[in-house]
Amino acid sequence: HLRHGDTSGSEEKPEVQGLLGRVRLTMLVPILVLLGGSLALGLLPGAHAAAENAASAFTDPSASRFSQSNSIACSASILIAWKRRRA
Repeated sequence: HLRHGDTSGSEEKPEVQGLLGRVRLTMLVPILVLLGGSLALGLLPGAHAAAENAASAFTDPSASRFSQSNSIACSASILIAWKRRRA
């Protein structure tokens, strides 16, 4: 139900003629990154714990957000989980 001043959009012109031939890379990359990350967290043993440890190290208020130690902690956490998975 339209209220006074609302429009139905019936007078709007389409932005493109027909369907687009392909999906732009800038639209596809974020979808693939999020899908890959969610699959990794769901399927790889230890990936959830590694992500939790990395997030904890990244958001630690007592350390500088851009410190080298946080970066090393995140990388080490991911590496440990990956090695446990392969063992």
